[in-house]
Amino acid sequence: MITLTSIQTLRSVEEERSTLMKNNEELYTLWAHAVQLTRKLQLRYQSLCKLLEQTENLPDDVQALPASVRSLYIEEVQKLRRQTDDAQLQQLIQTLSSEEQEAFCAMTAGATPESIKGVSK
Repeated sequence: MITLTSIQTLRSVEEERSTLMKNNEELYTLWAHAVQLTRKLQLRYQSLCKLLEQTENLPDDVQALPASVRSLYIEEVQKLRRQTDDAQLQQLIQTLSSEEQEAFCAMTAGATPESIKGVSK
């Protein structure tokens, strides 16, 4: 479970996600696809965020994938990076702490701030 200092922080991250979804539907659709693929491959969301930062070193869990699967995953992330407005997403990711990045991804996959924090509505 992700541990953050406050539910307000999570709600703020949720607002950022909603804003991205409303303002750039095409970019958000590619982002959601990458998040779902990351989840299905049982990779850490943090690995997706690191790949968006265009680092040369692959995260360990991505490196551990079979070559064909790794190639497919990297190609999908590159589609997202090639999006003309991807700077908007990259800037957002860079402003978030690693815990907030995880929450942003989890909320994209359907989690709510309350479910991440573990509190009842």
